[in-house]
Amino acid sequence: METQAKRTLVKSAPELWELADDLARMEAWMAGLVGAPQPVEIEITDRDPERTLAWRANGSSGCRGRIAIELAERGFGTAVQITAQHVNANPAEDFWAYAVGRFERCKALMASEGFDAQIAAISAVSR
Repeated sequence: METQAKRTLVKSAPELWELADDLARMEAWMAGLVGAPQPVEIEITDRDPERTLAWRANGSSGCRGRIAIELAERGFGTAVQITAQHVNANPAEDFWAYAVGRFERCKALMASEGFDAQIAAISAVSR
């Protein structure tokens, strides 16, 4: 199962890179993707600073998934594309409904009026 989300954020690529290129955060995001209750050990598969970051569950937890983030400067911000791939033992019909619902919640959150303020708050805390 593959899901993609795209958005242009009013942040520079270096600011967004600083948020994304964090091992604990990547392990937590992987846990969210595969439905694990705790962070999942990952292996970085692609790293091009301020452009591309990709990682996958390293298999030690029995979880299988991959996340890739692509950044590109665009006008007064940065275009962000996130691709998430997930495989588990769930029947396709159940997982499909779950994935579509989760993706719709993410799109709604990213489109909400307060999303940019949340990104700014996270940026301020992580410095």
